[in-house]
Amino acid sequence: MWSALLVALTVAAAPSAELSAAQKAYADVDYGRCLEKARAALGQPGSLPDRVSAWKLVGLCAAAEGETDVARDAFQMMLTLDREARLPDGLSPRFTSAYREAKGALMESTPLQLKVVVDDVRGVRRVLRVRVDDTADLVARVAFRPKGGGLEAPVKKSVELELEVPAAVDVEVIGLDRAGGEVVVLTVPGVGSGPAKDLAEGPPPVAEEAAPFPWLVVGGVAGALVVVGTGAAVLAVALAPPQAVALTTDIAFSPP
Repeated sequence: MWSALLVALTVAAAPSAELSAAQKAYADVDYGRCLEKARAALGQPGSLPDRVSAWKLVGLCAAAEGETDVARDAFQMMLTLDREARLPDGLSPRFTSAYREAKGALMESTPLQLKVVVDDVRGVRRVLRVRVDDTADLVARVAFRPKGGGLEAPVKKSVELELEVPAAVDVEVIGLDRAGGEVVVLTVPGVGSGPAKDLAEGPPPVAEEAAPFPWLVVGGVAGALVVVGTGAAVLAVALAPPQAVALTTDIAFSPP
């Protein structure tokens, strides 16, 4: 099962046929078919944006069919995956009221997020200890994808788990739902992936070893955690320690 899932997620760059059909049905005002195809898309692997789109379509079409509770629950799932997700402009209250109820229900909840709590670099590899905050119990497996590569074998979700990843390249740590769809993605920069330092400037100053930053993702936004608010993450700026100052004295004493 999971080998087939890896292939599906590796090659899936465009929306699935079911999601495309749901989008067309919504445009054609065929809400029954839209619901059918959007739910079918949720039963297959897909990217995080595809998951958000599918839940949005379920909510819109259920609201159009008068299924208020189904619409509210679908919008709540959509907002769990992306706290900034919005509905199209100009919709009537039968759509927007369910959306507002869903948004209000999530105001006091903990966002779905992945957080690196330990980052242990071991040469060309690094071991990430990842914490999964998932009060909605959406994540079934956690995997990673190196930049420019395919998805590596998923591991079963636990509150905290370890992943061994390449050290030199950026990697995406991905939470997958039970159908293999992406529901949360955290980007972890590779070690030394910043701008190269001009060697003519000389060796860098010696600084005390600092603990690694707790990398965090909320709603698809990744960075170093300082403050987390509702639906947003504030990115930290790492300030380099001041360079060491060398003091040289050159005092000569003349003989008496």
